[in-house]
Amino acid sequence: MHLFSIALKQHLQDKRLHGNHFEIFEDKNPIFEEKSEILKTNNQPQFIAKLIFLALKTDVRHGLFSIHELELFRTELNKFMEVAGGCERIKNTPIPFTYSVFIKKFIFIYVMLFPIVYSTQLFFIIIPVTMFILYVLASIELIAEEIENPFNGDESDLPLEAIVKNIGKNAKEIFFNR
Repeated sequence: MHLFSIALKQHLQDKRLHGNHFEIFEDKNPIFEEKSEILKTNNQPQFIAKLIFLALKTDVRHGLFSIHELELFRTELNKFMEVAGGCERIKNTPIPFTYSVFIKKFIFIYVMLFPIVYSTQLFFIIIPVTMFILYVLASIELIAEEIENPFNGDESDLPLEAIVKNIGKNAKEIFFNR
């Protein structure tokens, strides 16, 4: 499962697994027999999930798991794939260009009309108030553009490395502490 999380991270950042991603794991892992296939496939996380399930089915045939435990693992794998699909939808859903343009036009018009409308009540204070409103509204627009893709690895994005390590730790607990 740890390899799955690494593959998902790479996939969300438009990168691919390469040979040195496999070095941190034990060579005995049956999934690594398919290493060359994993490296060639387009959707590496999905392919790894399939290989994990096939390895678990083999373990059931060898008596290491019961068929009921296999169904529990299948449910967990399906949840991982649902999460992967949700992450891909987030990644591939940009802020529409028309929305971005509309917000910029709204901010411009609002900031231009604000001093005209309120100058009779605020007098000279209107200048710093208008500048503050422009700063706040423009900052909100910049924040929206910054968080559009939370998987890029920027400082303000999700901490994918920490999430991957946590998934790896949890996967070890689930699979090896039964």
